[in-house]
Amino acid sequence: MLEIVWKITTLALVDAVNPCTLTVQALLLSALVITKGKKDALLGGVLFTFTIYIMYFLYGLGILEAIYLLGIGEILWNVLRVLLVIMIVMEFYAYFSYKPGFVSLEMPMKLRPIAQRVLKSVENPLMALPVAVLCSVLLLPCSSGPYVVALGMLAVHSIKNFLLLAYYNLIFVFPMILITLLIAFGTSPERVMKWKEKYIKELHLLAGVLLLGVLIATWFSVPTTAVTSEGESTIYLIYSPVCPHCHHMMEYLREIAKEHEIRIVETMNSSYAVYLKEKFNFTWDGGVPLLFAVLSNDTLITIEGYPSVSQDVNGYFLGKEKEQELCKRWGGECVYENNEYKFCKLSNGVIVGNKYAVDRIVNLCEKYGCKEINY
Repeated sequence: MLEIVWKITTLALVDAVNPCTLTVQALLLSALVITKGKKDALLGGVLFTFTIYIMYFLYGLGILEAIYLLGIGEILWNVLRVLLVIMIVMEFYAYFSYKPGFVSLEMPMKLRPIAQRVLKSVENPLMALPVAVLCSVLLLPCSSGPYVVALGMLAVHSIKNFLLLAYYNLIFVFPMILITLLIAFGTSPERVMKWKEKYIKELHLLAGVLLLGVLIATWFSVPTTAVTSEGESTIYLIYSPVCPHCHHMMEYLREIAKEHEIRIVETMNSSYAVYLKEKFNFTWDGGVPLLFAVLSNDTLITIEGYPSVSQDVNGYFLGKEKEQELCKRWGGECVYENNEYKFCKLSNGVIVGNKYAVDRIVNLCEKYGCKEINY
């Protein structure tokens, strides 16, 4: 947990050095100081910062949801690494060959005169609201890199991420809070802008160094395989780190496995699928979660899929009746115990995952024993 908090903090600090948004804010507050005074500039700065915070928080929720829906699994780590490398190269390039308006890191030079003309005409602190909304929409590409990487890490680690998302964005807007207070209590906007221009190269260098640290830490912390409970019998779970269905299954599986003393191996190593193909002629379609076990008599039990939290109705996918209806539509066999529906078994022998299917595989392993795979 501390490792991911450190990474999120570092990325947020890089993102906080945001020339695009800070330039717009300084221009806005400068206009308000001239036309209305420092009191209204303070109000405008607070409204601007609060609006940016809310907008970026909502962007974060939307991007996280998109990551979940994509379900790209282990590939996400490689995407994050490539994105980090690109950002590191751009930051170091900006330091060694700096040009104002560097693409994707600062506000383009063509936009600056337009922004200055519009913002200098501002006379009402309430105008900070629409300006902040436009800024968050139009200038998002300037700062989206670290944010996307951070969101990818939150999804990969399956963290209850609302608090961390809020924490990230609090760090992101901290310079805006600082600029607002400085201008409201005596520092001129021009002085803030001169300081930013004076040290802009050093800020790019600092951002590059911080991102390099995150890349190194991320490179050596890719989740692969973990044993989450111990026992004589072994059940294997192939999962995707950004799959909400997988993590919901994990929660229940870990709970019941400890009760029955079953060893659970959770992995993103898809080479197990090669073993299943060679040993049992089982062809995996790549869907996750895939839960499987090999009984002591060499019988393979496979369960694919599982309801997400929102889809889970009393342990079934969208409820017992809906799941039975879907099972028939898929050409599967409804499996009953004591005249009560438990789960769906497809024509290829794969069991469609739900709470009761997990109970079945655990009970079979407890009764007959399930082998550890040496592959």
